[in-house]
Amino acid sequence: MILVKSLLVGLVAAVMAAILLLLGGMAAVAIIPHPEGTTIAFDPPSVVRSSRALWAFAIVTFALAFVWEYRRKKPPLTK
Repeated sequence: MILVKSLLVGLVAAVMAAILLLLGGMAAVAIIPHPEGTTIAFDPPSVVRSSRALWAFAIVTFALAFVWEYRRKKPPLTK
C-alpha cells in the first residue's frame, strides 16, 4: 500500500509541476512586451509532445516526490 500511495504522490507532483511550468511560460509570454499587431499562439499539446526539457522536469519531479513519500511512510527496520 505504501508503494501505491508513493506512486500516486509522484504522479500528482509530476503533473502539477508540468502544469505550473506551462502556466509560468504563458505568464512570461503575456508579460514580455511584443510589437503591436503581433499574435502569439500557444498550443499545449504540441509543447508536451515536443519538449524534452518538460518531460525531464516531470520525471525528476516524479522521482523526487516518490522517494520522499516512500521514505516517509516506510516503517523503520527493527532488529
